[in-house]
Amino acid sequence: MEYSELFQNLINDLGEVGVLLRQIDSAEGRAGNMSAELTREHLDGLQLELDAEWKPLPGEYPSLDGRFFVVTGSGKRLWQIRDDPVGNLCIVRIGSEGKEFQIVWGGAGGVRPTSEFNSHLGVYAVREEIGQPTPVVIHAQPLHLTTLSHSPEFAEQTAYNRAIFCWQPETIVLIPDGIGFIAYQIPGTSEQETATAAAFRKHELVVWAKHGVVSIGPDLMSAFDLIDITEVVARYFFLNRSSGLNAPGFTPQELKEICDRFDIESPMLEEWLGQ
Repeated sequence: MEYSELFQNLINDLGEVGVLLRQIDSAEGRAGNMSAELTREHLDGLQLELDAEWKPLPGEYPSLDGRFFVVTGSGKRLWQIRDDPVGNLCIVRIGSEGKEFQIVWGGAGGVRPTSEFNSHLGVYAVREEIGQPTPVVIHAQPLHLTTLSHSPEFAEQTAYNRAIFCWQPETIVLIPDGIGFIAYQIPGTSEQETATAAAFRKHELVVWAKHGVVSIGPDLMSAFDLIDITEVVARYFFLNRSSGLNAPGFTPQELKEICDRFDIESPMLEEWLGQ
């Protein structure tokens, strides 16, 4: 099937990230989902079913009215996108002032958007509202990051970030605002969406406690990078604990020196230093 070069590149990126997430134990089975906003250039040459049935959205997203998104299908495997894009993806159009959607492309064999698409839409809407729009959203279930979120010891944002940010100097440089942390919410619910959207007012990577993470970025690979590096750092934490080394990692002052060296401002770190 022939696509525009821009859309083909996006499909390639979705496929590659799906495989990479699988390789780092973050997309087991049918877990995880991804979406990306489409421009008119992406849609050039696609046979869109613009008279498709309109279906209600679980919330209202007026700022997204008329937008198009490609999204992974419910119950689909992220690591199979590359081999079968039409069987694992669909394009939706938002309409009726953000109250309804159509599946205008894909949907082969009954593919429908992931059940957590409402959280994706909430993220797109809030990032638009704060003037920092994102073109992509990824949800994955990294083994170590998710396991850490199950522990009562780290079940709040400051404790979780302290466990993550003391192992690699790159972490504070790449994610100076820290990781958002959301208490457990039932997947796909409006409560999950509301909490997620609120967290993305300040963060680009957010933990869903006992469930996984959500990331954004200027492109899919950049959003993947946030998951990749923090999952590796979480492994440092577990290796340190399980080996009995009890290494303290970087102190807040040492992290401050790293930020100063690379001219990075970190509100999270300034809060720690002020405590």
